[in-house]
Amino acid sequence: MNLNVIKFAGIAGFFAIAGIAYVADEQDKANNYDAVQGRITQVEEICYLEKKIGKKREYSDVLPCETAVALEASHPTWRGFDIQREATITVEYLDPASSFYSKATFVEEYASKEGRYKMGGAYELLAHKLETGKTRKT
Repeated sequence: MNLNVIKFAGIAGFFAIAGIAYVADEQDKANNYDAVQGRITQVEEICYLEKKIGKKREYSDVLPCETAVALEASHPTWRGFDIQREATITVEYLDPASSFYSKATFVEEYASKEGRYKMGGAYELLAHKLETGKTRKT
C-alpha cells in the first residue's frame, strides 16, 4: 500500500474524529445547557510580564497586577512587555436545575493593562438544565 495513502487516511481520520467531537460538544451545549447571567462575587488576579523576541519569549515571575503595571510603565528592563493576566472568578447565578442560587468558579486568561472583571459585574455562563451546579463557559 502506498505510504501517501496511509498518511492521507490517518489525517482524514483525525479530522473526522475532531469534527464529530466538536459537533457532539455543540449539541450537548444546545440541548442540555441554558445561558444564564451571573453576578461576579469574587475576583482574584495574578499577572506576569511577557515579551516575544523573535521566536523566543521572555517572562517575569508571577506578580501582583499593580506591580506588573508599574514595572511595565516605569522600569527600563520591563518597558515594552505585555501584561498577561489570569483571573479566577467566582460567579453566583440562578441554577435552572434547582431554582436556587449556586456558585461557580472560572479561570480566564487575557492580555491587558486593565482588569476585565469587577466585583458585582455580569458574567454569562452555561448552566445545566437538569444537573445542579454543572456549568460551562459560553
